[in-house]
Amino acid sequence: MPENILDDNFNRPPSAGAKYYAIIRWWEGRRLLYNGILLVFGLVLILFNRWGFSQLTTEDWILGLGALALGANLAYLLGWGFELLLAYYLDFYLDDFKRWVLWLAGVGFSLAVLMGLFVIVMSQFVLVF
Repeated sequence: MPENILDDNFNRPPSAGAKYYAIIRWWEGRRLLYNGILLVFGLVLILFNRWGFSQLTTEDWILGLGALALGANLAYLLGWGFELLLAYYLDFYLDDFKRWVLWLAGVGFSLAVLMGLFVIVMSQFVLVF
């Protein structure tokens, strides 16, 4: 029996559950930043609408962007879900740099989808100047 039980627990490697929890905690700790970036981008698109670039109402944009925000947050689960699959099946853990790269790729993809939908909607209406 160890002299100090705290020393024994300190030297013990983390359990698999603790590793999985750390992965989820890392990703969920950045969800607010992700939503903030998408919110700013969505507000810029609403401002374009308000300056007369389309015939859609602000309410239409808010409802559409709300639906996109819901979809984007569901897609956000793919980030830590993918990392959990790597950890569970391949015993492969991403370091912080690789996590940030994956996170930034997801943000870029989300912004590209949002911009693509904006372009599709705008192409349906005559631009008014």
